Amino acid sequence: MNLDDKKEAILLLMDYAVNEEDLTAAREFLERHKDDHISLNIFHEFYSYLPEAQNDAIKILRLLAQQEGSFLIAAGTITSNYLYIATREGAEFLGSHKKVSGTRMCWISLVSAAKRP
Repeated sequence: MNLDDKKEAILLLMDYAVNEEDLTAAREFLERHKDDHISLNIFHEFYSYLPEAQNDAIKILRLLAQQEGSFLIAAGTITSNYLYIATREGAEFLGSHKKVSGTRMCWISLVSAAKRP
């Protein structure tokens, strides 16, 4: 899926996943990231499978670590913070992100696990 197609798919998902009063800001945030594969993959994963099963919107993306084409990213939303691991090919939800401390150890564990046969 090219960037434009992915953006259109995300906009459609947003119509169902974001409260009406938050939709304009969510669309503007998506527009700022429209040329970034990593961000679009996180948006698509988030809006496809809302972690708390309630309407929400991503307000901030923060890069915590990167290694060999993989990125550990915190997504701050209206209601919570979540961790994702993302590449140009896709993104995976890792769970809620309460504190930044300990993420380096988490990242090392993820990378080590990914390298195992």
